[in-house]
Amino acid sequence: MLPGTGALLRPFSPSRHAAAINMRHSFPPNRTRTGTDRMHPTTPYYLIDKSKLLRNMETIARLREASGAKALLALKCFATWSVFDLMRDYMDGTTSSSLNEVRLGHERFGKETHAYSVAYADYEIDEVVSHADKIIFNSIGQLDRFADKAAGIVRGLRLNPQVSSSSFDLADPARPFSRLGEWDVKKVEAVMDRVSGFMIHNNCENGDFDLFDRMLATIEERFAPLLKKAEWVSLGGGIHFTGEDYPVERFAERLKRFAGDYGVQVYLEPGEASITKSTTLEVSVLDALQRQEPCRGRQLHRGAHAGPADLSRERQSVAECRPASLHGLRKVLPRRRYLRRVRFERTN
Repeated sequence: MLPGTGALLRPFSPSRHAAAINMRHSFPPNRTRTGTDRMHPTTPYYLIDKSKLLRNMETIARLREASGAKALLALKCFATWSVFDLMRDYMDGTTSSSLNEVRLGHERFGKETHAYSVAYADYEIDEVVSHADKIIFNSIGQLDRFADKAAGIVRGLRLNPQVSSSSFDLADPARPFSRLGEWDVKKVEAVMDRVSGFMIHNNCENGDFDLFDRMLATIEERFAPLLKKAEWVSLGGGIHFTGEDYPVERFAERLKRFAGDYGVQVYLEPGEASITKSTTLEVSVLDALQRQEPCRGRQLHRGAHAGPADLSRERQSVAECRPASLHGLRKVLPRRRYLRRVRFERTN
């Protein structure tokens, strides 16, 4: 809903050059699909604009041509196989983070299929290997455990450079006590006879080329002995190179120089970069409620002596405030089983 108005987002425009992808069960079970229904799908549904998707694909193709790098679609970000036929012509394959994703990549996308997971289980490793061309282990422990089972395909290891662009702690490989990859060069050197390359994923929503360049220099400084022995290196995803004004030519030159210095095949794993500004969630406006008076809720600072009545009034004042934005979070609702963070507008 639009903040402060109570109105939902814009309705579907059937004249748009796009592929409409219906969400499952969007049509009521007892309703017959007619020609009119097909022209105006029942909301909500996701809409993929192929003309915008194609622009991203052309940028990826240009980068591949200029840098020599290969591009794999990150299925954990985007796995809508109805447009794989379009994307397949511009990308080199897929990368996955689970058994079902690697199977999807192999069966629906084709080309190269990379498999990675923070940990594989005994019951799934055989099926993962059967669908993958390359498997990347998160730790030496996982490599020791499953190296023999994966002997028939290319094996790699995730490295952790202990620097990143992520501000999201859960996915930040540079956070304290992170378990996302190995960082001890001597330990990794001891298993180089069982792997041929590495995956280094430390970018997250990074649209700053200079930051990418600095972090790649840190990677080179810390892992040069390993990179010189590798055949391939995946630099992961999270690099927003299809965004507006991103210096694609400088990015391509840096990737090409990195590949030449160490004699490796570079891989990128674009997820969001593959679909930037090409997809929307389409909904319908059912009702709009306009408030004539501003919110007059008050803030109660909970202290050691706050009683049930005070807390009840606090919850009431919070409920009367209208959300201003879901971004730039400031206030936290009282902790319950379901915790939502929302910023509130208040007036005196």
